[in-house]
Amino acid sequence: MSDNFSIDIVSGIDHNELLTAIDKVRNDFLSTYNLGTNTQIDLNPDKSITITTNNKNSIKEICDSFESHLNKNGNSVTINSIESSETVVGSEVKHIINIIKGFTKDIADSIVDDIKDLKLEVETTIHNNQVRVTGKNKADIDNIIKMINNNQKKYNTPIHITNNK
Repeated sequence: MSDNFSIDIVSGIDHNELLTAIDKVRNDFLSTYNLGTNTQIDLNPDKSITITTNNKNSIKEICDSFESHLNKNGNSVTINSIESSETVVGSEVKHIINIIKGFTKDIADSIVDDIKDLKLEVETTIHNNQVRVTGKNKADIDNIIKMINNNQKKYNTPIHITNNK
């Protein structure tokens, strides 16, 4: 048995979950709402989403649908930043939506502060947009996991526990 236990607290959305949500939104909007072939929803390599449409009013509905589909799988996702909006051709508009990847420094600091408030015998480090927690007591690590899960809304970003050793 190991002398130390550790977890990584990371932010992001699983690639497969993102693809599934995009497929469901495409199906919802291209068939149910009959937006026609002039609406495209694409996942970019950097995990941003590009929506090209001639129906400017549908952007909010598409974003709401993404949130709904992603939140069904336990992610706490809020899509509220449209990075850019530009007219491509005629009335066609292209929107790029960023999906949060990694923590901001403020969120990482908040997580570390919350862990310190628990007054457990653990060490925390912030590295590559994730928080690593190590400790000698498995119960301490379990308490931190419980606290993180209970505070999902506070951090306003999708949080996952990985590397639970």
